[in-house]
Amino acid sequence: MIHAICHHGQTLINGILLEITETGCDLKSFSTSSGPDFALKTQVILNLFNEKTGQSMNTQARLIGYIRRDSVWIYRVRWRSCPEICKL
Repeated sequence: MIHAICHHGQTLINGILLEITETGCDLKSFSTSSGPDFALKTQVILNLFNEKTGQSMNTQARLIGYIRRDSVWIYRVRWRSCPEICKL
């Protein structure tokens, strides 16, 4: 499982990555806010932690969509290429 802290400026959320591909993933947020914490097209930093290997790293990404499902926000994330930590 890949855990993530997603931040931009003073806004920060945490969650887990789902549906990881070479071009992006879904970030299932643990935020309970009534609205999305980020606007569409926001450039963010993801601090990723691979639970299996204990490795962590930062990568840049852009938020290209979001949906509220089962009382949590799921953000669609786009990156230039899949970080190595997600391939292990």
